[in-house]
Amino acid sequence: MCNKNKIFFSTIAIVLFLSICVYAQKKCMLIGATPGRENSTYDKYIIPQLEKWGYVIDKKHNSTDLPSYMEADYAKYDFIFLSETVHSSLMGPLRSIPLPMMNSDGFGVQEIALAFAKERPCNLIDAVQIKFLDAGKDHPLAAGIAPGTETDMCARTVVWGKPSIPIIPIASLASDESKMLVYGIEKGTKNALGDEIKHRVAVVGIHAFGYNNLTEVGEKLFKAGIEWVLAENSTPITAKTGGITTNNRLSYNSAGSSHSITCSIAKSSKIKLTVLNILGQAVQTVAHDVRTAGEHTISLNTSNMPSGAYILNLETGTTSFSKKIIFNK
Repeated sequence: MCNKNKIFFSTIAIVLFLSICVYAQKKCMLIGATPGRENSTYDKYIIPQLEKWGYVIDKKHNSTDLPSYMEADYAKYDFIFLSETVHSSLMGPLRSIPLPMMNSDGFGVQEIALAFAKERPCNLIDAVQIKFLDAGKDHPLAAGIAPGTETDMCARTVVWGKPSIPIIPIASLASDESKMLVYGIEKGTKNALGDEIKHRVAVVGIHAFGYNNLTEVGEKLFKAGIEWVLAENSTPITAKTGGITTNNRLSYNSAGSSHSITCSIAKSSKIKLTVLNILGQAVQTVAHDVRTAGEHTISLNTSNMPSGAYILNLETGTTSFSKKIIFNK
């Protein structure tokens, strides 16, 4: 009887362990080209990579279906992998970024697509050396690769872009640091049309032609990008646009009945600090004025805030980024 009990409880433990493992797996909404497009077959090379890293793909979603998708179509997924097989003109419905996104399409920078730039400064180029930038030092998107390192991330074709919105610059063409190949966009940033990007986006500009020719570095960058967008915590970021680099920070402070927000601003500028609910709706504007460079602590009025999750959103002259907080009365 004792042995039977041991076997029974061991079986239960194994079943529970496997259930937890399955439950913990993140579900990927892979968006690729319409079947029949010339390069759509290249998705077959990236799907096994995603599955090898532990992500679940129940089916490949076709880019032409995006205009008809509703909120429920995205709800069961944890993140989007936007394949470079998607035609840029079909990306428009994703501008609101309904999920954290790993984007391999450098052409998505243009306004007709995800609106990370006003124009279309992007192009394909044969596999070349990329350079990791000082601005991305120690950032998770750099996958542990040191600034100044020059290497390649695939053996065929890459796609560079020139975003005009604030980004976290990680790697560029070695020959031209203005041509970005790897970068991040923090949630809360405004796109080139002035709309808020509601989730993190990581861009690793490897063309679909290179999916079956990824180097070890390319694999690391894809994996790091997915892990970073899924984290969506508010690690302090370095955002760069128009040659201006800033380091801004947000923190929420609570002591008894006193609640405040501390923001660190790199340079004197007009700021707008807003509290949003989890639906992205403004609950209150905490500050909307000009602040000098440095750290500022601002009182938070919590009288009309029920306990729960909120998002702090800070806009300055050069950046816009967010921090998720949990408020308890």
